[in-house]
Amino acid sequence: MTKSEAAAPGVYYSGTFDGNALSKEWKLVNPDPARWTMQPKRKSIMIITQKGGCLGKDSKNLLVLDKELPTEDFEVIVRASAQFQGAGTQIAMFFFNDEANHIAEYLEQDSNAVRTYFQKVFQGQLNGQLHADVAAHDIYLKMDRDSNEYSGYFATIDPAKPVNVDQIQWVKLGTLPWIHFQPKLALCACIGWGEPPQVSAEFYSVLIRKK
Repeated sequence: MTKSEAAAPGVYYSGTFDGNALSKEWKLVNPDPARWTMQPKRKSIMIITQKGGCLGKDSKNLLVLDKELPTEDFEVIVRASAQFQGAGTQIAMFFFNDEANHIAEYLEQDSNAVRTYFQKVFQGQLNGQLHADVAAHDIYLKMDRDSNEYSGYFATIDPAKPVNVDQIQWVKLGTLPWIHFQPKLALCACIGWGEPPQVSAEFYSVLIRKK
């Protein structure tokens, strides 16, 4: 995220994980110090995946933005990557109230491919899921709100060809409705299922803009 992008009109929050310590806007829920670290040279926070899922009592190193999301329409853009080496590894961004009520977009390896999923869990029940295959491990994830509808998008990244955030060519996964939903934002990396090896996942930047 460039300084000009961070200062552009409509920016509600812009942050990078390029320091020696986690910034005050973020908190780790159920931290496991042996499996996360700041990486100033790589300008990222690294989380090592482990079993437990992203939300719930068994989750570890859930990265939560300690700031309310806008009450009006907005979009959230996250840059992330993971070294996938087996089915069940996940990196994700969540709009959530709790484990039983959330909208998530995540990158996951299954037995055949790496896929991006966009899904809604309402009152503990999966209430919609859309997905697409992705031929990359380095990715932008985007979710936005337009009134009572939430949409998910993704874009692959070529690190050798950096682009301005407004030049990104997004692929839309779909749109899911939710009325009276005022969530918080969380990021995570975990082993959602199966027995893949623990691998590194990285988050680089988060941009929240009012629409």
